[in-house]
Amino acid sequence: MIYQLLIRKWMKENKYFQKTPELLLQFILYKLIADKGDALSLEEVLTEETIEAKLKRIDSEFKRLNNLPGYRGFFTPITDRHQQIRLIFWDKPGDPLSVLQKVITDDFLTELNSLELKRFSPNDWGRIYDSVIDMYNWLQRGKTNSFDNPSPFYHLMVRLALFGRKDHELSIYDPNMGVGNLLTKSFNQKNQLNGHNTEAYSDLLIQFNFLAHGISGNNYQIQLGDPLMQDWHSKKDIPEKFDVVISDLSNGESWSGDKKLAEDYRFKDYPLPPKSMAEYMYILHGLAHLKEDGIMVVCLPAGALYRIGLEEQLRKRLVEQHLIESILAIPAKYTNQPRKSSVVMILSKKRSKERTGIYMLDIGDELPYSHYSHFPRIHTLPKIFRSYIQQESIPGWSTVASWEAIAANDYNLTILKYVMDKKLQTDEEKIEYQMSAYARATLEVREGESSLHQLMQNLDEKKYRQMTHDKRLRIEKIKD
Repeated sequence: MIYQLLIRKWMKENKYFQKTPELLLQFILYKLIADKGDALSLEEVLTEETIEAKLKRIDSEFKRLNNLPGYRGFFTPITDRHQQIRLIFWDKPGDPLSVLQKVITDDFLTELNSLELKRFSPNDWGRIYDSVIDMYNWLQRGKTNSFDNPSPFYHLMVRLALFGRKDHELSIYDPNMGVGNLLTKSFNQKNQLNGHNTEAYSDLLIQFNFLAHGISGNNYQIQLGDPLMQDWHSKKDIPEKFDVVISDLSNGESWSGDKKLAEDYRFKDYPLPPKSMAEYMYILHGLAHLKEDGIMVVCLPAGALYRIGLEEQLRKRLVEQHLIESILAIPAKYTNQPRKSSVVMILSKKRSKERTGIYMLDIGDELPYSHYSHFPRIHTLPKIFRSYIQQESIPGWSTVASWEAIAANDYNLTILKYVMDKKLQTDEEKIEYQMSAYARATLEVREGESSLHQLMQNLDEKKYRQMTHDKRLRIEKIKD
């Protein structure tokens, strides 16, 4: 379609649209509204002689629309963005409209006006949104700031979270929602969606995403800020509980390191992990807001299963409480981190005492792979889903790792340790398994060095200093 070609052209040529696609979406939505007669037409805007005059009229319309109930929140006045644009272009301070001329040109407005959107329906807006986000992700490929894409395993995560309750009225919470793809996939007309948005700049994109999926403002609630430092606000004094907690934490989250959280009701019974590894902080936060009969489904980097130190202690506590129900390995090509494997961890409080272990399943190549994430071929998902529901033990594919076996492996939850018939075929699998073994060996070496250091300290202080000095000299000699 013509609009897809123009979107690609604008995104490739315009540096600012590449950084913040929500501004492009604002203009396309404005064109759609104007074509329906609810806003000043672009034909009339284009009659102005100068680009400054044109931008002033559009800016005035954005402000007017933003105050109307039907469009509130979708239009940020473009003059409010001049500082952001100036930073992207490394330009000198200037008048807002003069800065905006670098982005919104006569050619752009003329091409936008050429779009025929009078026959577009709300469903068509979804295709426009998808085209912009697909192009954005293509331009940002390999970078950490690409938006999460609803790849096939998102469908799997949602199915796991909503099993047996698809038509129920559920409260669903994502503490790390990104642009809200997991929430939109979880939506039906009965569900109430709740999310924490840690990135203020994506607030507008979230609203565009929800609009693209036909989700009205009455069906969702978004809170801004770090969910770990700014807990979910409730009208009551007691923490709000949700039926489902679902989140993608595979990007490798971090947290502030504020020691005050050690006294927080969510974390006080657990050790706090390193600042650069916040996945288990999000898990504990989610469990604190999970109903007793609720389910939590999170995607984690594979390293969260075997990293040592404080994270090992956290895994031990979760295992001893029987809160981890299942773990599914996700190959890197299906995730938002193309060079790193991920896992889906399922946790629940219900019937925890009855569990004999953790069900582990290595998905391998069973997920359908498609480069076109918005047209996923999901016909093989039922096999994975059936194996999970029936807890099938299949050599090289899945097993139930007993609590005793997990304890014997020092609470290392790497799936390849338990699906023993699995052959390490890919470099990715070999590296993951070797990293797990290396982490354990490194810990043993550190423990040995610590014991030796303690023994040396117990020696005569003068001898200890001399031995340390001699050791440093040997090291320097080796370096030379």
